[in-house]
Formats: sequence, structure tokens, C-alpha cells
Amino acid sequence: MSNDNAVIQNEVNSGGIVGRFFRPSADDIRGAIIVLGGSGGGLGWSGDMAAQLCAEGYAALALAYFRWPGLPKKLVGIRLEYVASAIRWLQRTIASAASPVAIIGASRGTELALLAASKFSQVRVVVAVAPSSVLWGPDSAIATIMGRPAWTFGGLALPAMRSPSAWWPPRSAVGVLSSWMFRTPWRNTPLVLKSLQDVDAAARAAIPVERITGHVLLISGGDDQLWPSRQMGEAIIARLRAAGHPFEARHLSYDGAGHAVNILKADDAYPALIRHPITGLILSLGGSEDANRKASASARAEALAFLGRHLEAEWSERK
Repeated sequence: MSNDNAVIQNEVNSGGIVGRFFRPSADDIRGAIIVLGGSGGGLGWSGDMAAQLCAEGYAALALAYFRWPGLPKKLVGIRLEYVASAIRWLQRTIASAASPVAIIGASRGTELALLAASKFSQVRVVVAVAPSSVLWGPDSAIATIMGRPAWTFGGLALPAMRSPSAWWPPRSAVGVLSSWMFRTPWRNTPLVLKSLQDVDAAARAAIPVERITGHVLLISGGDDQLWPSRQMGEAIIARLRAAGHPFEARHLSYDGAGHAVNILKADDAYPALIRHPITGLILSLGGSEDANRKASASARAEALAFLGRHLEAEWSERK
């Protein structure tokens, strides 16, 4: 990504919206984007991604939705209305209520990105990195036991699959405990694939992507070992095609790459293993650093072209 444009950065804590806002110093903004990170929470990946998008000429809001001061400590009870408020804040700050917005999400943030796009017509472009086709439960064993949801809308829990955190069933719990104790990498994809075999549960938890009134770009690794993002991306595309989705919908899936296929350019952004910042569990992400890096270079170029083709064009027409 280029760094030709100077970046103006501000912390945001206004009207319940918490995040970090990046705006080019030049007046000719190319579009407005909300960035949502994954299960690590906070503003790590999303903050870095928003800064790089800003360097490309976009106004970008890295939106924290948990594990940040003033927000839930875990991915539990996240209100979809929170994203709606962020959309309105971004529109007021940059242009007007008629301005289109893009949302970029990664990993668990793709659930929120795709869901928000399906509910709010202001979202005209979605980029989902390592996507899920369904909603999952909270990343908290206690919240799961108590029946609390990961996501809500209108005060109601949204139907979800059992959390992919791998604490259930008992045999998997033993495997996770062993992995945590001996610091051996945990592969989560087999468990998620098994969960998705429950066709009725998957149908109830499916994200209604056919309601998205905009363009959709999905990016996945064929060797994703955290969850099967390639298969879930294919399910999203199939659902869009079955509904006659009239907008561009693309799925870029890279053989040999894992969960760390990325549109963020950073030296440490392409690992095959990570230690989860919340659970401390060592997770296998799949792929290799070299394969992830090569796939990410392609994905980054494709994502920027996609944003230019759709968000920038609509922004110029409506701003």
C-alpha cells in the first residue's frame, strides 16, 4: 500500500462509539470504511488496517467492539446497533447520510461485517478476510453455559452455532487442555467442519448475505486450520448466486495459505502459528509464512482494486 498521503489520527469515544479514526489530510477522500478485527478484540489488526487504508486515501474508522475500555471484555452480547451507530457517525463526520460506506472484517469480524451489511443499506461494499458463513456463539465458556449470545439485534439473541472455541464436546475439551498445557498447536478446523454437518443448526445460524445491497469480496486460505474459511466462503457465494444477487461477488481462495492470508501489509502479519491473546492457546493457522505472504500480496492488490472499482465510484456519485 502506498504512503503518499499524510494521515490524521484521532481516538474516538463519542455517542457510545469507541475506536480510532484515520483521515487523509487531503480533501479528496476516496471513500469511508469501517474496519472490524477478530477474536483478539481491541484495535490491533483493525487499527493497523485502518491506518494503511488511510494512506491510500480512504477515511477509515477502526471500530473496537470488545476488549477495549468501556466495551465488553469478551465477545459476548455485541449489539448490531452499535455498528449502525458507527455508520452514522462516520457519515456525519465525513460527508452526509447519503454517503456509501464499506466494511472490512477479519475472522470473527467477518460475522459482524456481513451481518451489518445484510441489515443496513448504507453499506455498499464488504470485504471479508477469512470469512464465516454462519454466526457463532460467544468466546466464553461461562457465557455459553449461561446461554448468552455473541450477537444481538433489537434486544434479541441472534441464532448461532456453538462457539468454535473448541471447549465442547468433552473430547475436544481434553484435546484443548492438553494443547494448552504442553504448548502444542491446536487445529480448530476439523471441529468446526463437524459442527457445520448439523445442517439444521447451520441453516438457522446462516448470515443472510442475500440481503446485502452491495458488492462482496471474500478472501480465504485453502489450508486455513483455525476455521474452514474456504468452505464457508464457498457457501456464501452459493447463497448469493441462488438469490440472484445483482452485485459483484468474488471469492479469492489461495491454495496453501492459511487463516493469516491478509490484506494488511506488515512484517509479522503472516504467521502459521499464533498464541491467542485471550486464551493463551497456541493455534495452528495453517499454511506457511511464505505461502501466506505471497497470497496476501495478491489479496491486498485485489482488495484495493475492488474498493476502487465500487466504493470510490459510488462515493464520487453520492457525496
